[in-house]
Amino acid sequence: MSRTLRVTATAAADITEVLARSEGEFGPSASGRFARLIAVAFDQLRAGEPPGGLARKELGPGVRTFHLRLCPVGGGASDRIRTPRHLIAYRAEARSVVVLRLLHERMDLPRQIPPVEEET
Repeated sequence: MSRTLRVTATAAADITEVLARSEGEFGPSASGRFARLIAVAFDQLRAGEPPGGLARKELGPGVRTFHLRLCPVGGGASDRIRTPRHLIAYRAEARSVVVLRLLHERMDLPRQIPPVEEET
Protein backbone atom coordinates (compact mmCIF):
# COMPACT_ATOMS: atom_id res chain seq x y z
CA MET A 1 0.00 0.00 0.00
CA SER A 2 1.31 3.41 -0.97
CA ARG A 3 1.59 6.07 1.71
CA THR A 4 0.59 9.69 1.18
CA LEU A 5 3.46 12.15 1.06
CA ARG A 6 3.32 15.70 2.35
CA VAL A 7 6.12 18.20 1.84
CA THR A 8 6.35 20.96 4.45
CA ALA A 9 6.70 24.56 3.28
CA THR A 10 10.27 24.56 4.59
CA ALA A 11 11.15 21.45 2.60
CA ALA A 12 9.52 22.90 -0.54
CA ALA A 13 11.67 26.02 -0.13
CA ASP A 14 14.76 23.81 0.30
CA ILE A 15 13.95 21.98 -2.93
CA THR A 16 13.39 25.21 -4.85
CA GLU A 17 16.67 26.64 -3.58
CA VAL A 18 18.68 23.49 -4.32
CA LEU A 19 17.30 23.18 -7.86
CA ALA A 20 17.93 26.87 -8.57
CA ARG A 21 21.49 26.60 -7.28
CA SER A 22 22.02 23.43 -9.31
CA GLU A 23 20.79 25.15 -12.46
CA GLY A 24 22.96 28.21 -11.80
CA GLU A 25 26.12 26.20 -11.16
CA PHE A 26 25.69 23.22 -13.46
CA GLY A 27 22.97 24.14 -15.97
CA PRO A 28 19.35 23.17 -16.63
CA SER A 29 20.19 19.58 -17.50
CA ALA A 30 21.79 18.99 -14.10
CA SER A 31 18.88 20.66 -12.35
CA GLY A 32 16.48 18.36 -14.22
CA ARG A 33 18.49 15.30 -13.19
CA PHE A 34 18.44 16.46 -9.59
CA ALA A 35 14.65 17.00 -9.74
CA ARG A 36 14.22 13.46 -11.08
CA LEU A 37 16.42 12.09 -8.29
CA ILE A 38 14.26 13.84 -5.67
CA ALA A 39 11.10 12.49 -7.34
CA VAL A 40 12.46 8.93 -7.24
CA ALA A 41 13.38 9.37 -3.57
CA PHE A 42 9.84 10.57 -2.83
CA ASP A 43 8.46 7.53 -4.65
CA GLN A 44 10.60 5.31 -2.43
CA LEU A 45 9.33 7.05 0.70
CA ARG A 46 5.73 6.57 -0.47
CA ALA A 47 6.36 2.86 -1.11
CA GLY A 48 7.76 2.14 2.35
CA GLU A 49 10.96 2.49 4.27
CA PRO A 50 13.78 2.95 1.73
CA PRO A 51 16.95 0.89 2.11
CA GLY A 52 19.41 3.04 4.01
CA GLY A 53 16.80 5.17 5.79
CA LEU A 54 18.11 5.92 9.28
CA ALA A 55 16.29 6.61 12.54
CA ARG A 56 17.66 9.90 13.90
CA LYS A 57 16.47 10.18 17.50
CA GLU A 58 18.84 13.10 18.07
CA LEU A 59 16.80 15.11 15.54
CA GLY A 60 13.45 14.56 17.22
CA PRO A 61 10.81 11.91 17.78
CA GLY A 62 10.25 9.77 14.71
CA VAL A 63 12.69 11.71 12.50
CA ARG A 64 14.53 9.67 9.89
CA THR A 65 16.95 10.58 7.12
CA PHE A 66 17.49 9.14 3.67
CA HIS A 67 20.61 10.18 1.75
CA LEU A 68 20.05 10.75 -1.96
CA ARG A 69 23.24 8.86 -2.82
CA LEU A 70 21.34 5.69 -1.82
CA CYS A 71 18.51 6.39 -4.23
CA PRO A 72 18.61 4.18 -7.33
CA VAL A 73 18.10 6.09 -10.56
CA GLY A 74 18.02 4.23 -13.86
CA GLY A 75 19.41 5.39 -17.15
CA GLY A 76 22.92 6.01 -18.32
CA ALA A 77 25.68 7.95 -16.62
CA SER A 78 24.48 11.17 -18.24
CA ASP A 79 21.08 10.71 -16.51
CA ARG A 80 22.51 10.60 -12.99
CA ILE A 81 23.82 12.96 -10.37
CA ARG A 82 27.34 11.65 -9.88
CA THR A 83 27.76 12.44 -6.19
CA PRO A 84 24.56 13.59 -4.49
CA ARG A 85 25.33 15.50 -1.30
CA HIS A 86 21.81 15.96 0.07
CA LEU A 87 19.53 14.02 2.34
CA ILE A 88 15.84 14.05 3.08
CA ALA A 89 14.71 14.44 6.68
CA TYR A 90 11.24 12.96 7.21
CA ARG A 91 8.75 11.39 9.59
CA ALA A 92 6.95 8.24 8.50
CA GLU A 93 3.83 6.61 9.79
CA ALA A 94 1.89 3.62 8.54
CA ARG A 95 -0.09 5.63 5.98
CA SER A 96 1.83 8.86 5.52
CA VAL A 97 5.23 10.47 5.20
CA VAL A 98 6.04 14.08 6.04
CA VAL A 99 9.13 15.50 4.34
CA LEU A 100 10.64 17.97 6.80
CA ARG A 101 13.73 19.20 4.95
CA LEU A 102 16.10 18.59 2.04
CA LEU A 103 19.53 19.35 3.48
CA HIS A 104 23.16 19.27 2.43
CA GLU A 105 25.05 16.49 4.21
CA ARG A 106 27.46 18.97 5.83
CA MET A 107 24.77 21.01 7.57
CA ASP A 108 24.36 20.90 11.33
CA LEU A 109 21.23 18.74 11.17
CA PRO A 110 19.93 19.29 14.73
CA ARG A 111 19.73 23.04 14.03
CA GLN A 112 17.83 22.51 10.77
CA ILE A 113 14.96 20.18 11.70
CA PRO A 114 11.79 22.03 12.76
CA PRO A 115 10.09 21.06 15.99
CA VAL A 116 6.95 18.95 15.64
CA GLU A 117 4.60 21.91 16.19
CA GLU A 118 6.09 23.81 13.21
CA GLU A 119 5.05 21.17 10.64
CA THR A 120 2.15 22.84 8.86
